[in-house]
Amino acid sequence: MFAKIIFVVKRILELLYRITLWYLNLFYIFFKFLYKMFKKIFYKKCPKCDSYNIKTLKEGYMKNAGRASAKLFTLGIASFFQRPSKPLNVCKDCGFSWEDR
Repeated sequence: MFAKIIFVVKRILELLYRITLWYLNLFYIFFKFLYKMFKKIFYKKCPKCDSYNIKTLKEGYMKNAGRASAKLFTLGIASFFQRPSKPLNVCKDCGFSWEDR
């Protein structure tokens, strides 16, 4: 009689252990999916090698100085014809560079 009770308790604990492992695996898969979606939405990716190791370069000092001098010599009219500059992205793995759209 006592052996049957121990067997039943052991069986119940084994089932609970399997259920918890199943739920942990389910949560792991769910959070892994969320992480991939977050990365796809919020991180930039190199179009050439699909790497997330990217450095964004802002426009340089000489470009700003050139714009300022053009505005000064044309009395501000040149600023109407200049398009805003876009940041340059450079992949640290393959060296590919591109501008944001």
